[in-house]
Amino acid sequence: MTVFLAAWVVALWLVVGLVVDGGRVMAARAAAETLALEAARQAATAVSAGALRTGRVVLDPAVATAAGSAVLASAGPGWRGTVTVEDGGRAVVVAVQRRLPSDVLGLVGVPWLEARAQVAVALGSGVAGLSPGAS
Repeated sequence: MTVFLAAWVVALWLVVGLVVDGGRVMAARAAAETLALEAARQAATAVSAGALRTGRVVLDPAVATAAGSAVLASAGPGWRGTVTVEDGGRAVVVAVQRRLPSDVLGLVGVPWLEARAQVAVALGSGVAGLSPGAS
């Protein structure tokens, strides 16, 4: 009977751990996605003025990386991420992660949980199919 009760206590503890720590990870993943989207949005505003004069819409890699990285740095401690400009300056990719100490699952050997998000944004050259003055 004691072994049976011990097994049920461990199983119940795991379920509680999954609910508590799983909820924290889901909230952290949502925050990571929001942070990655904001960093990508900021980075995507760094259009190269020189290229724009020639009619091309591409990012200035140094300015875009700095703008996205500034957003990541403002997120506070614990957040890590990367901002990369790809496709010849036509896209930006932001990857964000945070390592969280587990509250309940740490007692059964799971000391850390990780929340990650990755966002890719491609630049466009305007809205197709609309003419000036169209509504």
